[in-house]
Amino acid sequence: MIYGRAMSKREAKELKKTHKLRDSHDGEYIPVFDSPKYILNKIHQMNNDKIKGFFRQIGIRKLKRIVLFDVPQIDNIIGPIPQTNGLREYKIPAGTLVEVIETINL
Repeated sequence: MIYGRAMSKREAKELKKTHKLRDSHDGEYIPVFDSPKYILNKIHQMNNDKIKGFFRQIGIRKLKRIVLFDVPQIDNIIGPIPQTNGLREYKIPAGTLVEVIETINL
């Protein structure tokens, strides 16, 4: 399944290098959003300011990258957790190996 995560430049660079999902807080679970085709289309049609506003609706303030990645089937995903902007949040265990598909620079 394809997921996405709003990230800092440093976190995105680290993910591309290690292929391991983690964040700067080294939490046990990492929040991500599912990325079905209609969500990807919606994001790709927005300019940078609209993308930042879209993610600001759910509390993300310092957005520099959106990284889309494929996650193998894993059993201990938490979610979905509906968000006010229409996204569905999931929480994936830190350290999960992923395959980066695309990085959107803002």
